[in-house]
Amino acid sequence: MQTQTLFLLLFTLKGIRFGVDMEGICGMEPLSRTSEREIPIGWFHEVLSLEISRSDYQSPMVLYLQNAKSHFGVIIESPEEVNRQIDLENIRPLPKLMEQLCRISPVWGAALTSGKGEKGIVLLTDLFRWRDLSLKIESKTATVAPPAVS
Repeated sequence: MQTQTLFLLLFTLKGIRFGVDMEGICGMEPLSRTSEREIPIGWFHEVLSLEISRSDYQSPMVLYLQNAKSHFGVIIESPEEVNRQIDLENIRPLPKLMEQLCRISPVWGAALTSGKGEKGIVLLTDLFRWRDLSLKIESKTATVAPPAVS
């Protein structure tokens, strides 16, 4: 039997590791070069209501996401890894208490990671869930079309 996997973009913000499913990502670029098209863009820490300021981002990147219902951007810290393969058997749902607290949060689970001398936990986020709930997002005008993620 073949192990099923999820491919993630990983980044760390204030010591917390986050993962976003690669499937919905349609582009990424530095915040300083955001595209001319007017699409909604929000800051990741505002999505989760984290006690972090915009100045805590060392190298902010705009992650462009698209599905059949929406196209938007989220500003994240520069990714550490793109296309990180995580076996589904290493993914855990949130405990019931956390699940209740995160009903309107994009965090849906945690992945146990290991390899190359590292072990840890990555919080898994569904940014489309956030967008669908119409949480904290602001509009921003950008200057170039978003490049494809390679």
